[in-house]
Amino acid sequence: MENLAQVAGRCNRHGEDSRPHPVYLIDCGEEDLAKLTEIAKAGVCCNGALRTANEKGLDPLGPEVVELYYNNRYGDSWIRDRMPYPVSRENHPSLPENTNLLELLSFNNPGRRGAEHRKDSRIRPLAQSFATAGELFEAIESPAAPVLVPYGAGKALIARLERETDPKTVMALLRRAQQYSVNLFLQQKGEAGGQGGLAGALRLLPCGALALDERCYNEVSGVSLRGGSMETLLL
Repeated sequence: MENLAQVAGRCNRHGEDSRPHPVYLIDCGEEDLAKLTEIAKAGVCCNGALRTANEKGLDPLGPEVVELYYNNRYGDSWIRDRMPYPVSRENHPSLPENTNLLELLSFNNPGRRGAEHRKDSRIRPLAQSFATAGELFEAIESPAAPVLVPYGAGKALIARLERETDPKTVMALLRRAQQYSVNLFLQQKGEAGGQGGLAGALRLLPCGALALDERCYNEVSGVSLRGGSMETLLL
């Protein structure tokens, strides 16, 4: 809901037009959010709030509708449990125990217990683990990677990058190719070497850039990975 409000505001950010204009929301019926649980749940809450606004004739961005959206979203136990940003020793062996970023940045019991275990008697006015929390935090948990797509002149640029060896020329080509790239979420990097969409859809160019296979790009609909586990890349 907050993203929709932001996008609507950007449509006339500088007030070029004094008249209000409609903003259309398009529900992508085939969008695969199986691995983006938080986004999927937020979408369900947003759709529910907008339906209520439509049924009651309310402002879709009015206080009552926005409050309904946030109550539904953060009332979900899955979302609520993730709000402190939990981190585990299994994924981060340097941690003394399973904890969360809220704890590390507040009283920090794990850090205090670790200091006691090491018999560290130094007085520390600040016991928070700022550096550790900074290392653990990811604004986007599934990082996106730029991928060159064979759209328009992008196809010829990819072909040149495959055979070009001069560093200066490669850098110039990469700068030109930026406008023919999309950011894709590589949900499981390990899949690249196994069966599935990543193995057949991407190829690594000599310059280190990733390029999308022509069969997986449609000039009308964009990236299109069809067939079973092929749909592992998400825009």
